[in-house]
Amino acid sequence: MQRSHDKDVGSYDILIGMDGTDFVPHSLCDPRITLDQVLKLSGSSPASEYDVYVFSKAGNFIRLRECEQIDLTETGAEKFVVFRTDRANRLLIDEQRYDWGARLISGRAVRDISGVDDDELELWLERYDQPDELVADGDFINLEKDGVERFYFRKATWRIIVRRDTLVFDKPCVTAREVLEKAGFDLEKSWDLVIVTAAGRKNIGIHDTIDLRQPGIEKLRVKPKNINNGEKTLNLDREFSLLPKDHQFLEVSCYRWRTIAQGAKRWLIVENYPLPEGYSADSVSVALDVPISYPVEQIDMFYVYPRVTLRSGSAIPQVATSLAIVGKLYQRWSRHRPNRDDWNPEVDCIETHFELVEESLMREVS
Repeated sequence: MQRSHDKDVGSYDILIGMDGTDFVPHSLCDPRITLDQVLKLSGSSPASEYDVYVFSKAGNFIRLRECEQIDLTETGAEKFVVFRTDRANRLLIDEQRYDWGARLISGRAVRDISGVDDDELELWLERYDQPDELVADGDFINLEKDGVERFYFRKATWRIIVRRDTLVFDKPCVTAREVLEKAGFDLEKSWDLVIVTAAGRKNIGIHDTIDLRQPGIEKLRVKPKNINNGEKTLNLDREFSLLPKDHQFLEVSCYRWRTIAQGAKRWLIVENYPLPEGYSADSVSVALDVPISYPVEQIDMFYVYPRVTLRSGSAIPQVATSLAIVGKLYQRWSRHRPNRDDWNPEVDCIETHFELVEESLMREVS
């Protein structure tokens, strides 16, 4: 415990938190403090109804006994926890026993009482009838359930999805080349790479670094680069305009796309859209019916060509109908948002509808 630099010489700062939360600072002139003084500072009475715990200099979380004095100059203690309780709840952290006087304990408190503050170590709660639970600092665990709650730390991992595979890394920053290599891509070939973040999509190069700690990183989209062997560039139809954000999404995603006006219908057609493993084709053309009043009116359903089935032989529900689009019979996938109000014209667009397309296609083979 160091003396405060903001107060007179001989002033010592401590923190007192009720039930291990909302720590309040206090200042003392005497470096020796007792249980009764902590309770008085926290406004807790009668003393018989409270327990006080202290974080020692060694990082231990120990109960303060009556008449026991803590010398702040010797122990370095600065954080006290006050519980209103007549008993302590027991928990195990990496098989070491601790007592906690409240019904709930946060992930942050588990780290504090165990003295483990390494960001590269994840905190997990052991479960018997379901997968173990990753515990964040702000998560609260009920200690009054049957049995003793067991926590453990393990080295943190970071994940990213490439096509249908989830890749796990033991470091937060990796290069796109490392991701491709782990995913089994041929590094002698050229690839267009798009990283998905909370801020949107961004093209990256094979030697660029991906920080997997950024919020919203979920996927690396990988497509073969279009190689021009001397033939004329394909003239893709643009019979009606899209919103600027739709155009940007399609271009950044490296899709080949066109817009077709067919009678009263307006179609956006994306070519060579990759399918997850388990379908009768590796890729399809995806068509979206874009209403004339879009984005006020929502985009609904989607259509694929050629018609696909599942390699497992299972039936895909609600795909029996076909529709002729630019001379080809497209298979209609009747997939809808649960409520019409789920479409928000201020937010939803072609990009968010393709999220529905992707989820619908994955659901049948997951």
